Amino acid sequence: MKSWKLFLFIAAVVVTVLGSAVFFSCERNPCNGLVCAHGGACGNGLCTCPVGWYGPTCVIRTVQLFLGTYAGETKCDEGAPIWDSVFVLPDTLFNGSMAVKVIVHSNSVKDTLSGSVIYNSTAAIINVPEIVRGGFTETYTITLEYGNQLTVNMFTLDTTNPHLWVQDKCQFVGTRTLK
Repeated sequence: MKSWKLFLFIAAVVVTVLGSAVFFSCERNPCNGLVCAHGGACGNGLCTCPVGWYGPTCVIRTVQLFLGTYAGETKCDEGAPIWDSVFVLPDTLFNGSMAVKVIVHSNSVKDTLSGSVIYNSTAAIINVPEIVRGGFTETYTITLEYGNQLTVNMFTLDTTNPHLWVQDKCQFVGTRTLK
């Protein structure tokens, strides 16, 4: 009888040890139960979102980062800064992707720009194609920092005289006042 109890005890210990080893040696997939929307891919428990989407599960459109009214100052070259505003509105499609329309309103620049939004873990950027009008080429870089500070850099290059290329530089920096 004693040997029977000892055998059962040893068998229970062996089963417990082997079961624990099998259970704890299995790696758990951190992506189990995580659904990355809109074609996003999960890696190490985090979603990598396709262009146009962001967030923990890729359900927020990147254009929503920028939408709103921004108030701030525009400064061109060596001129005095002027009080200014920029409006960022949704634009249905731009080059096949969700986009925003940026309306820069000031005495120096009155322009409506369209571009696609690119978002990564460090910055949100509106990609505006270069605009050519007559002999002038306009380049814009638009970034959103800290979720509410918008910076619009505007460069105009006069290419009508190849010996004297004139470049005007303006920069708007403002914060979101309305969403």
